[in-house]
Amino acid sequence: MKTQLKLIALLFFSHSLFSQSGCNQNPEVNFPGGRVIMSFDGNVHDDDDIVALPMSLGIWWAAGLKNNLVQVEYNNHVCNTGANENDGSGAGSGDDSQNMRSSANGAMNRFNYSPSIFYDYENQGSASTSKMANEIEKSTSSNPLWILAAGPMETIWLALEKASGGHNNVTIISHSNWNETHSDCNGHTWSDMKNKYQSRGVFFVGFCAASGGSCSGISQLVDQNSKLSTALSTWGWMKNSGKEYNNYIHSRNPFGNEKFDPSDAGMVYYLLSGGPNKNGEKRATPQDFQKLLENPCGQASSPAPNPDTKNNPPTLSFKSLVADMYVVPGTNVDIEFDASDNDGQVVKYETYVNGQLMDEDGSKYTAYTLSNIKEGTYNLKALITDNDGATVTKSIVIIAQKEGNSNNPPNPPSGSGPSLTIQSPFENQVVPAGSSLTLNLSVSGSGIVQHQVFYNGNLVDTDGGDYTPYALENIKAGNHTITAEVTDKDGRKTQKSISFTAGGDTNNPQGNGSGDTAPILNISSPRNNESFTPGKSVVVDVSASDRNGKVVKHEIYVNDVLVDTDEESFTSYEIPNIDRGNHTIEVVVTDNDGQKTLKSINISAGFNLPDPLEELKGGNREPELSILSPVSAANYPAGSDISIILEGGDMDGEIVQYQIFVNGELVDTDESEFTPYLMQNVQEGNYTVKAEVTDDSGAVTTQTVTFNIGGTASKSASSSAKNTQVIKNTGLAVEEGQREADHLPYAVIAPNPVVNKMIHLSQRGHEYLQVIDLSGVVLKTIETAQNEMLVNVSELAPGIYILAGNDYSSKFVIK
Repeated sequence: MKTQLKLIALLFFSHSLFSQSGCNQNPEVNFPGGRVIMSFDGNVHDDDDIVALPMSLGIWWAAGLKNNLVQVEYNNHVCNTGANENDGSGAGSGDDSQNMRSSANGAMNRFNYSPSIFYDYENQGSASTSKMANEIEKSTSSNPLWILAAGPMETIWLALEKASGGHNNVTIISHSNWNETHSDCNGHTWSDMKNKYQSRGVFFVGFCAASGGSCSGISQLVDQNSKLSTALSTWGWMKNSGKEYNNYIHSRNPFGNEKFDPSDAGMVYYLLSGGPNKNGEKRATPQDFQKLLENPCGQASSPAPNPDTKNNPPTLSFKSLVADMYVVPGTNVDIEFDASDNDGQVVKYETYVNGQLMDEDGSKYTAYTLSNIKEGTYNLKALITDNDGATVTKSIVIIAQKEGNSNNPPNPPSGSGPSLTIQSPFENQVVPAGSSLTLNLSVSGSGIVQHQVFYNGNLVDTDGGDYTPYALENIKAGNHTITAEVTDKDGRKTQKSISFTAGGDTNNPQGNGSGDTAPILNISSPRNNESFTPGKSVVVDVSASDRNGKVVKHEIYVNDVLVDTDEESFTSYEIPNIDRGNHTIEVVVTDNDGQKTLKSINISAGFNLPDPLEELKGGNREPELSILSPVSAANYPAGSDISIILEGGDMDGEIVQYQIFVNGELVDTDESEFTPYLMQNVQEGNYTVKAEVTDDSGAVTTQTVTFNIGGTASKSASSSAKNTQVIKNTGLAVEEGQREADHLPYAVIAPNPVVNKMIHLSQRGHEYLQVIDLSGVVLKTIETAQNEMLVNVSELAPGIYILAGNDYSSKFVIK
C-alpha cells in the first residue's frame, strides 16, 4: 500500500505540471488534468442535489474546465426510481425526479454544456452505465478519469463491472458517509467497490469523519456540509448578483427559507482546486464559490447561449381515444392523454370539450371524465404548456350514438380484428349462488382503444386501451351470460361470449332441487396458462368443499384421459415427465348428494413443434412466447429483486420487438435481441407482468403472469407439499428470503431464428448447454463460463434444434 500511495502521489504531481488552467483571477484553480464524471442522485431522500447539480456545473464552467467534463449522471438512486417523492419547498416542491431534470436542463442551457453528456438515469440507465464504462476504458496515465460520487454507489459499481480495462487510471471521490453506506435495495457500497477494485488500481478518496487536522491524507476528504449547508442569507450575493446564471442557481434552492445546501458541489471545488494534491481538510465556502462565479476564469460575464440547447416543445397524444371513434351513450368516457417534455417539464394541462375549458391541471395531471355521455358529436382538445412557455395542442372528434340509428357508423375497415379470449370464467362453469367471479381477458392486436363487458345483455363495464378485470359480485342463482368486446383504432371489433350457472344461494338453495348446492372447487396448482420445462413433473393440487355436505369424489383428467380418482380424502396428483406441447387439466368433484362441479385449465411445456405442413398451407405463423420468470402465482419477500425473463421465437420469420408491461405500464422494449428486465426492491402488493412479442409480419403474441410481494402462502398440508414440489421443479431454492432471480436457471437465444450462424446466448445456472436435433442426437456442447456470450453454430444445417441444460430446454431455429 505504501508503494501504491507513493506512485499515486507521483502521478498527481506529474498531472499538476500540465494542468495550468490560465485562471489568473483565482490561483486556487489547479485541476490535476484529465476527464471528469459527476454522478448525482436527487430523485429521492434528500433534495440537496436539486441545487448542488447546477452549482457544480456553474463553478466547473467558471473555472474554465467545461471541456474536461465528459458525463453528468443524475436521478441515479436506482433503489427508488419513479418514487415521485414530494418533500421539499420552492424548487423542491413536486416530483423530485422532475426537479432534477429541470436543474440539469437549466444549467446545461446557461453554461453552454453539450446535451450529449447528460444522462437522466431513471430514463437512460443502461446508456449511462455504458457511457461511464467507456470513459473508464479510455483512461490512461496521461488522460486519467475522476468520478465524483454525489449519490449512492451502485451505478458506479455497474460501470466498473462493465468496463473491460482502464481501472488503474481512475479515481473515485466521495465526501459523504451516507452515500458510501446507503443501499436500500441490496446495492453495492463504497466498501464493496474498494474491496474489489482497489487491487485493480482504482484509487479511492473517501469520507473522513475526523475534524481538526487529521484528514490530511491523499485518500481522505472531510465532509463538505459544515461550511456549505448554511443559512440562506449566506448566499444572498447570488440573488443580488447582476449575472442571471447566479440568480438561476439561487432559485434552485429546494429548502425555502430554511437553509441553502449545495454541499456536494464541495467535491467539485476540491477537485478543481487541486484534488488529492491538496490535503483532505479542504472545505469550500460560499466565498470560494463567489470568487469564481462573479469573476469566471477566462470567460465572458455570461456564457454564450448554446444553439443545441434551445427549448424543444413538449409532445402530446391522446391515450385511448382516436379520431371519429364511436362510443355508447350513457357510458363514462375518460379524456386522457400522454405528455412529456425532454428538456424540461409540462407545467400545465388543459382539456376542452366543444370549445369550453373543462379541466385544468398543473404539473400533476389527472384525466378528465365525461360522465354519462349524451348522444352527439364532441370536439375534444388537449393543450399543454412546458416550463419555458412552449405550447402544443391536439384535437379529435368522437361520436356518441346508439346502435340502430339511421346515422350508424360506417362498416369497419376490412382485415382481421383483434384477438380475444375469455380466460375466466370458463364455458358452462358452475359456481355457488352468492359468490363472486372475475372476468379475465387475453387480448392481442395493435391499437386496442376500447374494452366492453356485457352481463346478461347489459353493458356493465367500459375500459379504454388498458383493461382492468371486471368483478361480478353476489351472483344470483340461475343461468348467466358474459360477453366481452374489444375495438381497435380502425374500428374493428371482436366479441366473445360464455355462459355459466350459479347453483343457488344460501337463503334459498336450489342445486338439484332438494336443497343441495354444488360443491366449491378451486385448482390451486398449476395456474391457468402456466408454462413448464418439458420433462419436468407437474403437481396438480385442488381444494374443494361443500356448504351443506361433503365432497366424496375427486377426479382428474389430463387431455381428456382420467388419470386419478380419490374419494373423500384428496392427495395431490403428479404428472410425471410432462411432454412438450399444450395440455388441458380438468377436475370434477362430486358431493354426497351427487352434485358435481367441474373446472379446467390449460398449461404448456416449452413450445409446440411446428406442423411440417404449415408452410405449405401458407399464412404467417404467430410468434411463440414464454415467461420464464417470475413464476406465476408465486409469493416473494418484500424488497426482492425480480428478473423478468422471456423466451421467444418465430418459425417463419423473426421477432422484431419484445415489450414488458408491469401493472399495465410499459417498462422495457427490446428489438430483436432480448435482455432480461430487472424490477428492483419491489414493494408489497400484487403485480401483473404482461409480455408481448411482435414478428416481422406484424403478428403479436402475449403472455401474462401474476405474482405477489409480501403475501402469505396457503398453509394447508396438501398446499404446502405441493408448493415445495413446484418450487423444486421450477429450479427455485426453497430457502425463505432468497431472491428468485438468483436461483432460476434460464437460457435465452436472440435473435431466434438465428441470423448469420451466430447466436447471442444469455444464461444463468448451467454448467454447460447442449444443442440437440429433433431425433435426440447431441450435436454441440457449449461450455457456459459466462452469462453473456456469442456462439458460432455455422456447422449446423438449417432446421429446428433444442437447447438443453441441466434443468432447462428450449427451441431455436436456423433458417
